[in-house]
Amino acid sequence: MTNLQFIGRRFFDIFRFFPKRVERIFFHFWFFRYVKKVSNQITRPLHLVIIWSLELLILVAELFGIGEIYDIAITLFKRSAGPLSSSQLQEAIRFYGDHPIFRKVRIDEQAKIGTGKWSTAYVSCFTINTGAPIAKEVLIHELVHVIQYRKYGLRYMTRAIYGQQWGKGYNYGGIQGLLAWQTPTNQEKYFFNPEQEAEFITDLYLLSQKKEPGYFGRDLLVSDMDLEPDKVLQLNDLG
Repeated sequence: MTNLQFIGRRFFDIFRFFPKRVERIFFHFWFFRYVKKVSNQITRPLHLVIIWSLELLILVAELFGIGEIYDIAITLFKRSAGPLSSSQLQEAIRFYGDHPIFRKVRIDEQAKIGTGKWSTAYVSCFTINTGAPIAKEVLIHELVHVIQYRKYGLRYMTRAIYGQQWGKGYNYGGIQGLLAWQTPTNQEKYFFNPEQEAEFITDLYLLSQKKEPGYFGRDLLVSDMDLEPDKVLQLNDLG
């Protein structure tokens, strides 16, 4: 997808997703439903109220296309940002399947802000920011955050940051954590925080490459590839 095509798509997204964003705000005001959904990620009552309030502000800002405006501005003014390379796109398709969302992803491998000492890479809307050529497993991890943005909007960032600072971080609990997630009650929740989701999917990718999973998935085996990433991310719902 060329820069001009991307800008056109993101401008159209402001209107395309407007009804969905109104729906998100409607359900967000259903506070007790919200608490039930995120109770495994945010356990402290005061934190729940703070995060709920912050996410309400984010939802309102998204009605006016803040994410799309950001992506358009990055494309116009940051020359180092561009589409995934052909090899990066093929790697994403090989693991996740051929979903249109990957052709909208931008990557900046010369990002100066937010990378280096504190972070290898991070995602802002549809842009993956990294200060160096990105490793395949890091690409797979960051693509999870792009998918989360497409599913939940910018709220994925508040929950990722909260999870890193006050929650369970990247630790999804290995096999025991996955078994807990698979119980019917827990499947009704946003059981894993965004970083836990991304770490789990990254471990599945490493197993698919016949490599050792990360520290939190050290008890996973190749047979656990039956735990398909689509079950967590519901990629078929994305466009």
